[in-house]
Amino acid sequence: MITPPILTKYEFTRLLSTRALQISNNSKIFTEIDSSCVSALDIAKKEFREVLYFPLSIRRKLPNGVIEEYDLKDMIIPSF
Repeated sequence: MITPPILTKYEFTRLLSTRALQISNNSKIFTEIDSSCVSALDIAKKEFREVLYFPLSIRRKLPNGVIEEYDLKDMIIPSF
């Protein structure tokens, strides 16, 4: 891998918005829903905190045409 396995704030936002859209379109939910989860974004955030249940990965396309793909379990996730 060429780029460091650190999740950027832009990738974080893209992951959450994509997952929230999937949930609002009746996608399967991979975590327990409690009373604090009132919107699709809340459910997506809960799934993200429980990384084992987050079904998306990061794909980075570099200027030389190389594509790197990272699983979220392998990335360093800073606190946002």
